[in-house]
Amino acid sequence: MLGIVPKLYEDELFYSWLCRYYVAKGFTSNSHFIEEVTGNNRLYLNKEFVPPFKAEFRHDIEKIFGFENVIRNHTLYGQEARFYTEEEINNVWELLQTDSFDIRTLFRMQKSKEGHSFSYCPLCVKEERESIGECYWHKSHQIQGIDICLKHRCKLKESEIRVGSKHNDMISPAEWWCNDSEIEMLENTHCLKYYNYVWKIANAPCNGMDAKKIIALLYKKLKEKGYRTLGQRLLGIMSEDMEQYYEEMGVSYEMCYSTLQTIFAKYNYPFIAIIQTAYFLGVTAEELLNPVVSDFDIADEECSHYVSDRNNTNINRDLMDRNYLKSVKRECELIYSGHYHAKGRPMKVSALKVCKRVGITHTLIKFMPLCKACIDEYAETDDEYHARIIVWAYRKLKAEKTDGEIIRVSEIHKLTSEWKENIIRALPYMAKFADQEMINEIDALAREKHWHRNLVD
Repeated sequence: MLGIVPKLYEDELFYSWLCRYYVAKGFTSNSHFIEEVTGNNRLYLNKEFVPPFKAEFRHDIEKIFGFENVIRNHTLYGQEARFYTEEEINNVWELLQTDSFDIRTLFRMQKSKEGHSFSYCPLCVKEERESIGECYWHKSHQIQGIDICLKHRCKLKESEIRVGSKHNDMISPAEWWCNDSEIEMLENTHCLKYYNYVWKIANAPCNGMDAKKIIALLYKKLKEKGYRTLGQRLLGIMSEDMEQYYEEMGVSYEMCYSTLQTIFAKYNYPFIAIIQTAYFLGVTAEELLNPVVSDFDIADEECSHYVSDRNNTNINRDLMDRNYLKSVKRECELIYSGHYHAKGRPMKVSALKVCKRVGITHTLIKFMPLCKACIDEYAETDDEYHARIIVWAYRKLKAEKTDGEIIRVSEIHKLTSEWKENIIRALPYMAKFADQEMINEIDALAREKHWHRNLVD
């Protein structure tokens, strides 16, 4: 039996309760206390979670506080497992039922090698000492991304207690390490909205999320904000903008360009990185906790990756094919007509050009038969393309000239970069784009004996 059992306060880390239990029981040796709690005096006590308790101790904890209540409400479980899938959450709870789980591998904790410090609010310390006679470590003060006490709106202070793999063998009650001096109130209230945003997400029920929907939502917002264009993700620019955004807000920027890459590459989902990305992109807390995206949004994000394996089944290619067909048709017409050329010159349609404009990878288009067929309709040989732009240039110059003005081959060259020999070579292919009368005019112009390249202005 536990004997003397201190009260578990609201918002108290369970590690804090263990420290107070250590004091109440009169322990003087860390190793003896750890053996009492876990049955193994070489095991470390994770300050943000719980250790694998020995059976008798766990039974008492379950009876007095409820083990699930301890995990969900008195550890950083809501932070560490926030963006886990339902399957991963189930695996975590299965491991927690054993007495041999390793907290260092149970969660994908994003910590530096040096660790970080426990934080506390000096006003909370003062109030607790006056009301209950002691202070304790608060869960809300340890959430990544929150640098203030949301209750008092004062900046948190860092203690000397380090949290990390190299600093886990020390029992550190808050009463020993916290003081109530040097109170610094929050002056920039603009960042208060952000802090409440982080707390709302970290403190929400955590039962598993659909990672595909989260990334699809972020990708959709990324496109709306203009950080994806012509088939490229502008994550470098976005990272710089985010850093400036949070610096101006007065909030610590907890990520970098490589972290953004791992998110959108779906290698990892660090808590604060997802939070700061979502907040920057204008995703509300409700949207992030319950992402609502269409099948097309998910497929759109999936196809933004370079995919060359025809057996890859992660992408709904039929859905992508149908949804992108209209955009592909429009881009084919604009490219073909010269809409994107500085001089208005018609361009040759290719899968690469169309895919860049639409925002999908050209390696995927061969698995989208409707879109591929649309692009294939604009297929033409080099000779046909040369004939088309020569006719376009001649027709353009003819429309601009007044009666009696002569069209020179040099003017055609300026618009098309085509020399005399190319014009003559393209004559047999012009019937598709001009009547015989115009073809004869172009033929006569190209065969004028006095014309040569030096005539070009």
